[in-house]
Amino acid sequence: ESTLLVAKSLSGKGDFLASESQSRTLAKRAGSALGQQHPLTLESRRHLGEVLILLARYEEAQETLSEVLRLQKESLGSDHEFTLRTLANLAVLHEQEGNYSEATSVVRKVVETRRRLLGNSHPHTLDAMHKLGIYLTKQGEYAEAKGVLQECLDIKRRVFGQATLSEVALASVLQGEGRLNEAKAIVEKAVANLSENSGERHPTTLAVKDYLAELIRIGGNYEEALKLLNEVVNVRRERLGDQHPDTLSALRGLANVRYSQRRYGQAEKIYDEVITVARRVLGEEHPFTVGIAHNLVAVYIVTDRLDEAEPLCREVAEKQTKLLGPSHAFTV
Repeated sequence: ESTLLVAKSLSGKGDFLASESQSRTLAKRAGSALGQQHPLTLESRRHLGEVLILLARYEEAQETLSEVLRLQKESLGSDHEFTLRTLANLAVLHEQEGNYSEATSVVRKVVETRRRLLGNSHPHTLDAMHKLGIYLTKQGEYAEAKGVLQECLDIKRRVFGQATLSEVALASVLQGEGRLNEAKAIVEKAVANLSENSGERHPTTLAVKDYLAELIRIGGNYEEALKLLNEVVNVRRERLGDQHPDTLSALRGLANVRYSQRRYGQAEKIYDEVITVARRVLGEEHPFTVGIAHNLVAVYIVTDRLDEAEPLCREVAEKQTKLLGPSHAFTV
């Protein structure tokens, strides 16, 4: 069990490769000594699947987590907390693959079961509610997302005194509603809190900085946005490599700033680099890949290359309709 704690600690610090190695070793040893259905074996394999998602090795993560879920249902039951954790991991996997509808469906089951068994104020219930709010936001379901996240936020403040990540999630809803200044103020506070409590280079801190940079770009302060994004890109390249989705996200942010500055050539160069990797790592129909294609359409239009823009625009519209539905705000 101490090895599993080490693996989880390494993951929490952002050292995903070392965590993968520890989890894989423990799962093999526990399986040999205790059996494939022993809780320690299953939890080790579940954590391995979780780390594989963080490393963007989605196919291997799907295979690992699906097998763990099958064995957990057989040996522990559908309502056991370990089983619910695996379901929650699968929801994250669906989100990363761009299947927000399936992610929402899975995490709703987790929320309902944890409410029934643990109550509304339990940390595990609140974690599932937080994820549900995020997935609803990504589908443009702002009203329901706000209700879920506000409930989560109120409970966390009452029970724990703070709720930094739920505040960030609620900020994304406010952004979707056009309340940019309110969203930016919330995220700035969150970055300060996370930097102090978790460290400047922690993955969660970097993720919130990435989001803050986007809000700053939208607000027109391009140099400040570039400073933040360069910091995020450098750390993610060092820790995750050039091809990881988190690194690609920050690079896309840099390109977005260059586009806003009307430096279209620089923006296009970065978009081209990012979409090449995204197509290989994430696939042609992943929302991130489609989003980069949309960015390239915008570049083609403003540089009077309509012959290049038109076919790519049709392709983007078709994929957005398939991913999000014809009535989603991004599709419309």
